[in-house]
Amino acid sequence: MMSDTTRTGLAAAFPEIREDVVLAAAVVANNRLAPSAQRKAAAELAHWAPRLLAAVEAVLDLHQPGPVVVLGALCKEHEAYRHFSITGAEAERARACPDCEAIICASCTCGHHDFERCAHRQAITTELLGEEGSGNG
Repeated sequence: MMSDTTRTGLAAAFPEIREDVVLAAAVVANNRLAPSAQRKAAAELAHWAPRLLAAVEAVLDLHQPGPVVVLGALCKEHEAYRHFSITGAEAERARACPDCEAIICASCTCGHHDFERCAHRQAITTELLGEEGSGNG
């Protein structure tokens, strides 16, 4: 668990890290600059890119599909599904049943009841993939 001091330090440092990475990327993208500026910017990116990607991966590890959850009413035939972990095939049978009114979905390992609607996962996906990739990714 991260201490409050570590969180505060990271929150304070992150704007500078972001600025350094964005500036370095802009310098690398501008081929008209001196080779020394290009090398310095490339070194900055080489320093930060792996760390930032590792941080994103660590956060995404907290947001994986979890157990299937059943929210709402199930018919008598499928009522037992509520009391044990069901398979994808069983979930599909209950979803296809006209008498079942339940929402059946994979939970998110962060604790959110619906993996596809986890706000943290959606925010990360939107930032990484852009708006066009933020649907069901």
